[in-house]
Amino acid sequence: GSIHPMTTLAVARRQLQDRLDDVQGRRWGPSMLNTWINEGTRDITRRAECNQSVTDLAVPASTQTNSLSTLSNLLRVHRVEWRTTGSNQWVALEPRDINAMDAVWYGSQDTKSTPQVFTLKGTPPALSIIFYPTDPTGGTARIWWWRLSTEAVADADVIDLPDGWHDVALDYAEYRALRRDSDPRWKEAFELYKDNLASLVEQTRRFTDQNGMVTPDASGLPAWIYDDGYGW
Repeated sequence: GSIHPMTTLAVARRQLQDRLDDVQGRRWGPSMLNTWINEGTRDITRRAECNQSVTDLAVPASTQTNSLSTLSNLLRVHRVEWRTTGSNQWVALEPRDINAMDAVWYGSQDTKSTPQVFTLKGTPPALSIIFYPTDPTGGTARIWWWRLSTEAVADADVIDLPDGWHDVALDYAEYRALRRDSDPRWKEAFELYKDNLASLVEQTRRFTDQNGMVTPDASGLPAWIYDDGYGW
């Protein structure tokens, strides 16, 4: 089968003009419509955290604190894995709040070993990631992170939302246009936007319809909990 094409700014704007019964563009110019469409995509990605990127960060030897300023439009960090230089094994790091780190490093922040924990300090775009312990040989941190949408400027630019959800940005833009026009239908459009945004949040939070599962670390549990004596 063919791949469904992503929606461009030009296509989204034409669809918005049709919704507003302004296909000739006499009431709303393309610049204003573009602004509202981009506002919508930014509001959606900020609220729903539906745009995820993965970045490999090279970390020099014995470097504990690293800037994340290169992660453009960063919202939040989702997951971090570590691979020591010369190794081909990735290790998932546990997240900790900065104040909780006092119970981890006990005042000795310069311990050298393979990192097991990460914490974050500051706010985007001046957000930093701190690894503990500090790897004396350096390595690579693979970071999964949520980001804001990239603004669509040219007509050929793609609306930066998960495929199939660009119409939620049109819901937002329609409500903004009607409200600007003091049209009471803006309330109906706003409710539609909120309902569809809630659906987007629910369906893009986990891209599977299967139930999640918690797998405990059996080594930290009494044997009778996970072993009936037959090794099952």
